[in-house]
Amino acid sequence: MIERILPIIKDPEDYLTAISLFKADTPLTADEAGKLLAVYAKYQPQMEAETDPDFLKAGLAVDLLPGRAQEDAAVFAPLELGGATLDALFAAKKLVAGREELTNEAATSIVEQVQDETVLLPARVLLARIALDSMTGARNFVELQGEVRALAAFLTGIGAETLDRYTTLVGEVRQKCRN
Repeated sequence: MIERILPIIKDPEDYLTAISLFKADTPLTADEAGKLLAVYAKYQPQMEAETDPDFLKAGLAVDLLPGRAQEDAAVFAPLELGGATLDALFAAKKLVAGREELTNEAATSIVEQVQDETVLLPARVLLARIALDSMTGARNFVELQGEVRALAAFLTGIGAETLDRYTTLVGEVRQKCRN
């Protein structure tokens, strides 16, 4: 998301706040994360950003994913995502990077994460879309049909408007996390 908002920021304070995302020496503080989320909200009007803080948190987390591993959880702490949401985001990252083989066990775990209501909805949609896209092209597709049906049922159940709102995150992860 950051690459879409940087070019349209006119306010110098907003710009400096936005580029604080790129500081490498220390994790974001809670105050910095709050300011970044406010800038994201200001420049994401089409997403009704002020009424969907989960989308903003997930978007900022996606911007923080590249080059990080699950052991870097402190980087994400100010976003208060919860461990289950962070696990779902990293599962999506691994699928995109080709680091996760789609075994039956892995696919079952993904379905469980997608169905876990403690995971933020944007992260669930992100993982479901990436996993479903990967499963339909997998060599073991026949073995994964139960999981494919479960993910398709989840995405169908949330409706087109919700799916559309959060699908932008799929492109972000594919762009940033591909090896």
